[in-house]
Formats: sequence, C-alpha cells, structure tokens
Amino acid sequence: MIEYQLMKPHHTDQVAEIHIEGQPGTLLTNLGKPFLTRLYTEICRSEWGFGVVAMDGEVVAGVAILTTSTSKLFRDLKRRRGVQLLLPIIPRLVSHPRIVLDVYQSWRYPAKMGASRKRSTPDNDASGGSQDQAAKSLDRENAEFLFLGVRKAYRGQKIASGIFDTSVIFCTEREISYLVAVVEHSNWRLHQAGSHHVARYGWRRIRQIELNGRLMDVIEMDLTRELPPEEWGAGTLDPVSYT
Repeated sequence: MIEYQLMKPHHTDQVAEIHIEGQPGTLLTNLGKPFLTRLYTEICRSEWGFGVVAMDGEVVAGVAILTTSTSKLFRDLKRRRGVQLLLPIIPRLVSHPRIVLDVYQSWRYPAKMGASRKRSTPDNDASGGSQDQAAKSLDRENAEFLFLGVRKAYRGQKIASGIFDTSVIFCTEREISYLVAVVEHSNWRLHQAGSHHVARYGWRRIRQIELNGRLMDVIEMDLTRELPPEEWGAGTLDPVSYT
C-alpha cells in the first residue's frame, strides 16, 4: 500500500534517483547524484521548502518538491549552503564550461519570476486582465511546484495524482491560497495532465518566462475556490495555443 508523507533528509538519496530517471540530460541531472541529494536535503531543512513522498515500504515511489517562496528558498540556500553545494560540482563546471551559463541562468530563476510580473500574457489580455492584475496575483500566499516525479516501475498507478492531492492538503495546512507550476510551453501533454489533476481548482496560465532557452508557462491554481463536479475540467487549456 502506498503511503504519502512529508519528505525527510533520509529520503533524498532515492529522490535524486527519481529526478535522474525522470529528467535525463537536464542541468540538475548533469550536475550529478551527490549534488542532487545534497540539494534536496537542504530544501528539506529550509523553512521555505518541503516535499511529499509516496512510500511503498522503504521505497520512495514518487516525490513532489515545493517551496512557499522561491526567492526566499534560493536566498536561504545561497547563504547557508552555497559553498557546500558548489564545491562538489566545480570539476564538472571546469570540464563543461557550457554548464556554467546554465547554472547562472538557473540561479537567477527567482529574478526571472519576479521580472515576469511586469509582463502580461495572451491569457491575461484575452480575459480583459491587466499587467497590474498579473502582478498582484504573485503577491498573494503562493506555493510553487519545483519537481514532481514517479519511478518508472510505479507509473500508471495514479501515484502522481496522490502526491498532487497530498501536496494540496499540506499547502492548505500552511494557509497557502495559490499553487503555481512552471511547465514547458510546448509540452501540451503535461499541460493536459496537470489540468485534469487540478480540475477542482481551475488551472490558468498567468504569464511566461524563458529558462535555459526554453519558453515556459507559469500555471496557477486557486486553492480557495474549489469548483463543483459539474465544472471540473473547465480549466483545461486549449491545445491549439501549443502548436
């Protein structure tokens, strides 16, 4: 039986494995398992980060990593563990200079999210929203998904949905009103899957950012507004806009 619980430091070695398996070739994966394990351990220990794990006995079958403030979490990691996080990856950075630029851009991720407050998206314009409304939506009590993954051997068992729903419970316990996710713009399948998972709360794109050369959509759910069953699915995005 799968049990869902808060992630603890002793889970992070397996969490790193899930990350590597689910995101091969990406920046964090290329920085290596020791780095990922240490990163997720420090997120566990930060007051601005937490995770949800799906446990099958002693096996971590899936995980979600969240933060209640992206900018404060990054600042906390830089101040407390910046040197410890960077030292192990220096040889990799020296041998692969291209990664340095990717690390720099990723380190500036909170700044990108903040700067994007000044820009509206087609979704805002189409609904009559303004740049000021888009900016105000970011000043509320938000949490953000940083990563969600399930081991290949456990996929197809609705574990991701269980992780998602448990994450929502922990967010509401923390008095979080809005849950944010950043999804690659061209990944229609992930948009569709996500919108189905959170149909109860709506699912709308509030802005876009560029990250490591990829256009990303910032998606928001309102946890204070649970839709009745007859309206579930109303937040599903139009696939035409992703072609």
